[in-house]
Amino acid sequence: MRVNAILVGWCSRNSNNVGTRSVSAAMYNMTVQVGSIISAYIYQEKDKPLYKTGNRNLVIINFIIIFVFLFAKFYYVYQNKKRDRIWNAMSEQERQDYVKNTKFRGSRRLDFRFAH
Repeated sequence: MRVNAILVGWCSRNSNNVGTRSVSAAMYNMTVQVGSIISAYIYQEKDKPLYKTGNRNLVIINFIIIFVFLFAKFYYVYQNKKRDRIWNAMSEQERQDYVKNTKFRGSRRLDFRFAH
């Protein structure tokens, strides 16, 4: 599970404040626990000796995870470009006013960029 440290860091970096960071850490922890429970049922006694069903299921899960990672990457790139367009269209005075007066917090702010 070497990828866990990378994923926890990624979730933490993209949360940007304590409130959303604690929620994202809890959600991540719950998905890891659910994954552990599911993994206990991948290889079953009735599938011995070649475990064709278990191996097929692992390949399917890996393709799904690759899709999820690619979707997240494209989503973060899209959001960053969208925010850059809006931010760059603002004058320096508008930017300063936005930073001082915006009600948005954390990753919802226009001056926040997602790590990807």
